[in-house]
Amino acid sequence: MAYESTSKGKILSLRDSRAAEVVINRWLPYWAVLQADFNQTVRSWVWRTWVAVCILATVGWLVYRLGAYKEAGLVQGASDYLTQLVRWMIVGSISLVVILAAGSISSERGTLADSILSRGISRRQYYLGKLHARIGAVLAGFFLVGIIAMALGQFFLREDLDIKGCFVAMAEAGALLVSLVSFGVMASAILNNTLVGIMVLWLIVYGGGALLSMLPAILPQLGEVWNRLPNAIKGYYNLETLGKVSVFCLVICVLTSLIGMIYFSRRDV
Repeated sequence: MAYESTSKGKILSLRDSRAAEVVINRWLPYWAVLQADFNQTVRSWVWRTWVAVCILATVGWLVYRLGAYKEAGLVQGASDYLTQLVRWMIVGSISLVVILAAGSISSERGTLADSILSRGISRRQYYLGKLHARIGAVLAGFFLVGIIAMALGQFFLREDLDIKGCFVAMAEAGALLVSLVSFGVMASAILNNTLVGIMVLWLIVYGGGALLSMLPAILPQLGEVWNRLPNAIKGYYNLETLGKVSVFCLVICVLTSLIGMIYFSRRDV
């Protein structure tokens, strides 16, 4: 009997030690959704087309600048080259970013309940995983093209770039794209149809831009960001102004994320 009790005690202690070694990671489903959606996004034709077109525009604009220098002898500064390129990227990226964000959740309506939400993941984690994956994919593509353009301009054109200023300008433009992605994911969580979400997001972009231009000057405006790009790229930037833009975009992201996440967690899928 003593031997049995001793062996039982050993078995119980062994089970207790194994149970103590098991660590439950409650955010593991979130990381799974984030990684899967990020990989799916960067492999999609929309993301690859966007990056490829931006790289081709970068090289083409550089060739044009070099041609003007060779033929007419006009001195071509890298700062002006990068300024125009970043502006074109912002304008040209709006449509593709809208498509990437507006179809993040609504495109999976048919299999969302049976294949995803039935596997032990909460709707909040699913929403945050989708949001952060799309933000990461958009910023990765934007900064990839921006760094390539900065390197080409610094190497082939007149060196008047400030490296820190270039990253400040790209961070300021990237903050605007992050706000756009947060609006898109919110619309995708609320609306069932991706096309309707794209239309609503277009109205938000243009209507919100017009409304923002009429608000008091204490709020950052898109036109100011647009006009500050040349000076920031040359190294004349104000971190306090950048902080205001970043905080403003962060507030927009938090508000839209809360609205979309709360609505998505309470609706039928």
